[in-house]
Amino acid sequence: MKIFRDLSLAIRFLTIFPIASFPLSNNNNQDEEEGLVENFANSMAFFPLVGMLIGVLLVVLRRIFYYLPISPLIGDTLVLIIWIWLSGGLHLDGFADSVDGFFGGHDKEEILKIMKDSSTGAKGVVALVSLLLLKFVLLVEMPLLLKDAALFFTPTIGRWSMVIAAFLGKPARLKNSMGKLFMDYVGWREVIFASLTM
Repeated sequence: MKIFRDLSLAIRFLTIFPIASFPLSNNNNQDEEEGLVENFANSMAFFPLVGMLIGVLLVVLRRIFYYLPISPLIGDTLVLIIWIWLSGGLHLDGFADSVDGFFGGHDKEEILKIMKDSSTGAKGVVALVSLLLLKFVLLVEMPLLLKDAALFFTPTIGRWSMVIAAFLGKPARLKNSMGKLFMDYVGWREVIFASLTM
């Protein structure tokens, strides 16, 4: 039951798939929010597996588009759009916020304040467009065999690196930080399990 709960949480957090939720475990000495965060932190063990799921879907779609009567350019464009859509643009939003913060703030507090702002600034938009163009060009120019490997391993390694970053990293904020709560609960269990699924 715990495995299915953690896997479903990972899928719901990292993708747009409407997976059914399972009852969350909660120790008696935890408040509701802390119990929820612990469950999400435990689900990080399955992040690379979710990355593999995304990778397999992208490879299958790329091969389907290859055999359809459309140009490879259109096929690669559709793959990139679906890739972004599958993850809900989660990482792109964080990337744009980070660029806004680091290029707009003069000290740590100002950087964090800008990053927390829900609106995206000009620098974030320019960086986001540049990143998408780079992804597009790399995907289009990549040899066919290498393309499948890249589409499979990029989301897999990307989700695994999230687990490692949460385990080794330090939170930018010590108070009112969801990241800190995740980092407090990610341990060797999540790192080892996530690494084994690689």
